[in-house]
Amino acid sequence: MHQTLRTALASATLGIGWLLCTPVAAQGEPTPWDDANKSSGGEVAPADRGPSAAPVAPGPGEVGMPGAAGTPGAPPGGYPPQPGYPGTPAPGWPAAPYPPQAGGPWAAPGAAAPPPQEPQTVTREGIPLGYRGGFAIDAAGFASGRSDALSVAAAALALTARVRLYERTFLEPRLPFGFRQSAEEKDRGFVLGNPSLAGQHVLVLTPTIWLALGGGFGLPVLSRAVQADAVYAPLSYPNGVWNLHEYYPDIVPVFVRAGLETHFGQFLLRVQANPVLYVPSPRTRLVAVSPTTAQNVRYNANYELAFEHAAELQYGHEIGGGLRVQGVALPTFAQVDSGHPFGGDVAHDPDDKGDFYHFSIEPFFAVERELLFLRLGLMMPINRPVGPPFDQSWGLRLTTGLHVD
Repeated sequence: MHQTLRTALASATLGIGWLLCTPVAAQGEPTPWDDANKSSGGEVAPADRGPSAAPVAPGPGEVGMPGAAGTPGAPPGGYPPQPGYPGTPAPGWPAAPYPPQAGGPWAAPGAAAPPPQEPQTVTREGIPLGYRGGFAIDAAGFASGRSDALSVAAAALALTARVRLYERTFLEPRLPFGFRQSAEEKDRGFVLGNPSLAGQHVLVLTPTIWLALGGGFGLPVLSRAVQADAVYAPLSYPNGVWNLHEYYPDIVPVFVRAGLETHFGQFLLRVQANPVLYVPSPRTRLVAVSPTTAQNVRYNANYELAFEHAAELQYGHEIGGGLRVQGVALPTFAQVDSGHPFGGDVAHDPDDKGDFYHFSIEPFFAVERELLFLRLGLMMPINRPVGPPFDQSWGLRLTTGLHVD
């Protein structure tokens, strides 16, 4: 056995020495293997010499592959190809390579990465995200800067729905209500405002410009006959006197709404104009006109006009923020009561009739997702009697809800 091991080691040593001493042929020069082939009658093509020529393995069933037809000992037609040989897939591997994927660390050289997903800016009907149908709650809170008996805190809320009637036509019922807190117990209480029903249609002027037109009317639920004006009047404070008709007694409000929205890049610009006509309700009260005579008199016999208008600029579509500037003009309110937000401070100055134009600014933050939406703003009235901001009053406005379309 020792003799056999010594013989094998010697043979291996001679073989390794012969390999090390064999000179490496330059490209295009014959090698000892070529000489051996020539001596056996074979010929080596010049293209097969040198490292630049890659060997080509025989395919399945070709001569030269073990078990192929024509190989000594193989049956006619050859054995079926076995996995693992050149030209056949290995077990567990696909028969063809996977197609190259675009982008990523394993992408083929020069493969373009997929473009980044663009943020959603419009619905499938081609209208802005804010016009989608759904249900929402509007909540606005207000606190005056006074610390005396005239200090006021109020919360105005509204339940709203936006129901799709057709592709870009919507029905909008709205139910306003609120609470008023005061130093005087008689001025505290719950208020149910004037509910309304409105319709709106959105026109697509261009792919980035939309015009929304609509209108509606309200029901004369709020009345002086059942509610003291000191309770309901401050409920328009939190919204900067916007939607004043919802908390104005003994009227049938009739309104028109127009809105324009345009997008340019990540910026959104919105403009609103809402004229509101205050139609006196038929509700009357019995008033004594003499010691022996009484007659029915309307609680409110005057037609009034209000003009709400606003503009806001927002950056960001699905998540963004911006600034809103709004105004409410009251050109026909010549004589008002001190309990109304535009009535002035007649408790301290009988000649103070207040302002008939109310200007406010509101920085806001907005989120618009597939299911949820939210908007939070800081209401800052500029002029009296509600303003200036953080001196006389300040307010917060929140709108949130669910999309259902």
